[in-house]
Amino acid sequence: MGVSIQFESDRVEFWAIYTMERDDDVLEFYEQSSRIPLSYRAKSGYRTTQWHTPDFFVLRRGSAGWEEWKEASSLDILAEEKPARYQLAGTGQWHCPPGEAYAEQFGFRNTSGQLARRGRDIHFARYHAENKEERTAFVAALKYLLERVPLDVDVNALLSRWRWWASGCAGRIGILKDWLVDAVAATLVQNGTSLTEEILTRTMPHPARRLSLEMEARAGERKVALHDSESAKQFQALVKKPANSANGKTAPMPGSMPGVPYAGQANEIVEHARRTLPLPQVAPKPTKQRVGQRAPERDPVGETSAPSVRQAIGCPFTEAILVTPSQMEEARVSLFEGPTCLAVRDITPKGNRVKFPWHPRRKTTTPNQGLR
Repeated sequence: MGVSIQFESDRVEFWAIYTMERDDDVLEFYEQSSRIPLSYRAKSGYRTTQWHTPDFFVLRRGSAGWEEWKEASSLDILAEEKPARYQLAGTGQWHCPPGEAYAEQFGFRNTSGQLARRGRDIHFARYHAENKEERTAFVAALKYLLERVPLDVDVNALLSRWRWWASGCAGRIGILKDWLVDAVAATLVQNGTSLTEEILTRTMPHPARRLSLEMEARAGERKVALHDSESAKQFQALVKKPANSANGKTAPMPGSMPGVPYAGQANEIVEHARRTLPLPQVAPKPTKQRVGQRAPERDPVGETSAPSVRQAIGCPFTEAILVTPSQMEEARVSLFEGPTCLAVRDITPKGNRVKFPWHPRRKTTTPNQGLR
């Protein structure tokens, strides 16, 4: 990154910096960039909020977020002391549920560069337990997933608790699938053969994550509803009927459908929409350029007569010096100072000729010291 990165531990953080510096997927990383609040239920049962400074904030090609690096041996002790803060998933990956819940409010999510530029957000509605049709569809999806679990599963008993399943995954099939994957992995680690309610309860998404999912779902549903309402209003403004004639009726054009504008009204509709629906004014986001980075401009195409760089910034003094090589050897001097810009150059004679070479114009006025 071209900057100095500090670290406190040469056993963990140093190797984290060494690894990220050589990882092509890492774009930028910052050490101890900010403090974040971690709210969770302590081992005593009381809810607590602690301020924590993560080791790094990492920008990768497909993700962004805070990262905490610790020794594997210390994580088992921390998980026993703070089980709600340090959790080991069935896949062997360590998680910090309160930290993940805090990061989700900023919209951190995995996206590739192509997806970020060419994609768009699509809202996939979740299943609502209070709706009979959606409830039936959710139970059918749950049954489909349970029948494909590679363990002994009491499908009917688990289906009878469909409300518990819907609450645990916030009505989202993707979260339900991840939940089942973690439960199966945890069962296989323990050499188990059946999917039990104990394993499912232990691998259920954390309450903080479920709360975040519920809030995110409600915000998305409200955003979609407002968008649909505004889109309907704009469409009604576009297809708004023209002013009625004297008798209060207008004859429809042949071949036209009721409520749909015909081809002759296209210009009128466009002009009406231009007057009634002002276009949004989007201001470009200011960006800070890096040192040495070119400003955005269009490069010339084809053969162009670019001015000579030497004529633009070079010193005009490139003449022969009235000194012989024998005089230079006798005086033991090879440095010469130009009379125009006072630039000093180490000159090697070519034959019996000593010529001051081309050089960029000297920009400083500090007097030169030493024999020359």
